[in-house]
Amino acid sequence: MIKPIIQQSSTILNYLFRICWITGYTPKLWRQSQIVPIYKGAGDQTQPSNYRPISLTSTFRKITEYCLQAQLYQQTDFISIQQGGFKPKLSAMDHAVVLDVLMHRFKTNNNNTPPTVITLDVAKAYDQCPCDTIWNTMYNKNCNQRLLNILKNLFDQVSIQVINGNHQSPNFKPITGVLQGSVLSPHLYSIFINSLPEQLSEIHPTHNLQDINCLLFADDVVLISSSNKMQNLLNICEEHSLLNGYRWSPTKCTVISSPTNSTTYTLYNTNLPTAPTVKYLGLQFNHLGMDTQAHINTLKEKVNKSMHRIHQIGARTNGFSLLLSIKIYKQFIRPKIEYGLSITNFKTTNFAALERLQDDCLRMFVGGFTNSSVKSLRVMVNLPSMVELQQKIQQAKSHQKQKPNLPGPTTGYLTLSIFKKLTHTISSYRSNAIINSSEKMIQGCRSDLNIDPILIIPMTRKERRRILRWRMNWLPGGKPNCHCGGQMSRNHLFVCPTIPEAYWEHIQRGLHNDVNPIDAILKSLPTTKPKSITEKQNLIIKWQPLWTDLLNILFLVDQICHKTQETFVDEPDPGVLFYKWIMK
Repeated sequence: MIKPIIQQSSTILNYLFRICWITGYTPKLWRQSQIVPIYKGAGDQTQPSNYRPISLTSTFRKITEYCLQAQLYQQTDFISIQQGGFKPKLSAMDHAVVLDVLMHRFKTNNNNTPPTVITLDVAKAYDQCPCDTIWNTMYNKNCNQRLLNILKNLFDQVSIQVINGNHQSPNFKPITGVLQGSVLSPHLYSIFINSLPEQLSEIHPTHNLQDINCLLFADDVVLISSSNKMQNLLNICEEHSLLNGYRWSPTKCTVISSPTNSTTYTLYNTNLPTAPTVKYLGLQFNHLGMDTQAHINTLKEKVNKSMHRIHQIGARTNGFSLLLSIKIYKQFIRPKIEYGLSITNFKTTNFAALERLQDDCLRMFVGGFTNSSVKSLRVMVNLPSMVELQQKIQQAKSHQKQKPNLPGPTTGYLTLSIFKKLTHTISSYRSNAIINSSEKMIQGCRSDLNIDPILIIPMTRKERRRILRWRMNWLPGGKPNCHCGGQMSRNHLFVCPTIPEAYWEHIQRGLHNDVNPIDAILKSLPTTKPKSITEKQNLIIKWQPLWTDLLNILFLVDQICHKTQETFVDEPDPGVLFYKWIMK
C-alpha cells in the first residue's frame, strides 16, 4: 500500500515519526485494534477459549514499530542469552539445537543419566503480561526515555474492538497485556519474562554452560535439570508467576518421560502430564534429545492433512493447473518438510521416508497409482531431492555473520564467496545428475534446473496431461495391446501402422543418440516468449506443423491405451494455443 507512493510520502512520514519520537505521542488511529476471532479447529465452537484472536492494526503503526525495533534491541541487550525468541540472527531451529546439545552434555556430565525435561506453557501469555513491569524494567536498565515514552503511548493507550461476522463490539481498553499483532510485542514479552531465567540460574551460581537449567523462546519455556532438583525449579516458576501477574497452564505443560525417572511433578498442586515425546519449537524431543523418527511421523500426519485440504479446494488433476498446484505445494507444504532438515541427524532410511512423502504429494496433483514414478516430474518442476535440499539449507545456515552465544552445532561459518561457490557446485551436480542419469525418463528432461516449458506454454488441459504422462513414462505404460495387433511401446510407435505416415513427416523416427525423438522435441521448447517479429516468424517456421504432428501422435497413443474410444470427444485443433502465443 505504501510502496507505490514511497517517494512522495517518505519525507512527510519522516517528519511525522520525528514528532512522535520527540513528543512521545502517536495518532489515535495507530492505537486502535480490531480483533477477529479465528476458530482453532478443535474444541467447542461456543467457547471463546477455542478461538485465536487475530489483531488488525494500522499499517503506519507497524512502520513506526519497525523504525523503533533496532533502537529497542540496542537498548535491551540485558535480555538473557537463554532467551532466543525473535533475536536478530537467531531462529527457532538454533534454539532447538541448543536444547539438544544441552541434553547431551547433561548426560555426558552425569554418568550417562539423561536430564529431566519439562516444557511449560503460559496461559494467554501476551494477554496476561502487565506492561508496567516492562516499563519499570526498562527504566531501571536506563533505557532511552523517549523510547520508553513512545512505547508507553503505543501500548498503554490502546482501544480494542472485536469483530465477529457483521457485528462489532464497542471499543474497550485492555487492563493488561501487550497488543496482539504488534511487531514489538514478542520482544516486549521477552523483557517481561527476563527475570525468570535470572531467578532460576541462582540455583547454579557458577553459570557454566552445563548448569543452564532453562531455555526460553518468547513464551515457550523448557526446564532442564536433574530429577531431584526439578521440583525446586517448578516452585520458582510458580512463585514468579504469582508475583508477576500471570499463570502457567499445568494441563498444557509436559514432562518428557524417562526410564530412569518416574517422579511426579506438580505446578499449583496439579500433577503435570507426561509423554514419551514432546513438541518444542516444531521438533520432537524424547529423553535423549531430538527424536528423528517421531518428527517424521508427526510430519507425515501434518502434511497429509494439509494436502487433503488443498486437494479439496482444487489442487488435483481436474482442478488447478499443475503449475499452480506446484506453486501451492512449494509455498505451503514443502516448508513443512524442509523444517529441521539442517539440524536433524537424518539417516538414509529417514531421507527415503521424506522422498516417499513428497512423491505422494506430487501424485495427488497428477493422479497415478501409489507406485507410479514421479522422478521426472520432480525434475520438471525443479524440486531437489531431500539430500540435496539438506546440503543447500545447511550451507545457508552456515553462511551467518554472527555466531550464537549458546552452544550449538559445530558447522563452520562460510564467507559469501565460498557460499556462492558451494551453491554453484550443488547446482552443477544436480544438472550433471540429470544428464548422466541411467533412467530414460530422466534423460528426456531438461537439465537447466528451471520450470519446464511444458508447464508454461499455452495448450489445452488434455494436451498438457498427455505430454506430462509421456514424460513420466505413464504413456503408453504397461505395453497395452495396439490396434495393429502388436504391443504399444515407445519403440513400437516408429513402426505402428495405426499412426499415419504424415505425422512423421517432420519428426525423425528412431532413437538419435539414445534419445527418443519426442523427448528431444519437448526438450527444445522455447523457454521465453519471443519479442521481435523475426523471432516470432522463426519460431512459427520451426514449430508449425511439427507441434501439431507431435500432439496428434500422443493423442493416438492415448486413444490406443484406452480400452474404449467412447471417452474421447472432439478436441480443438491441436497446437493452436501455442501458435497464438508465439504470434501474440
